[in-house]
Amino acid sequence: MSESGEGKLPCEILIIAVGPAATGFIQTYVIHKNYEIIAGLFSGLHEDDINTLSQKTPTDKSCFLYRKKDCPKILVCQCNITVTPEQAFSFTEQ
Repeated sequence: MSESGEGKLPCEILIIAVGPAATGFIQTYVIHKNYEIIAGLFSGLHEDDINTLSQKTPTDKSCFLYRKKDCPKILVCQCNITVTPEQAFSFTEQ
């Protein structure tokens, strides 16, 4: 994974999918081939939470960042959890 000199990934297109419906759409029509997971964010998990880390069940509380293998400046952020406006702003700043 190449970074800019500032520790940031270059990105021309960023697709953000939040929630079960958007996550299902992205899995079915966008990232089903030629994408690789480059990062994961796991927050808000409790000891009794069941998380498959696959984002295929309603209880999964995870976010993944994918990169298109043949065009690495296309990134997809897939969050299967509710994201507050404050968190969304923080994600884009980082």
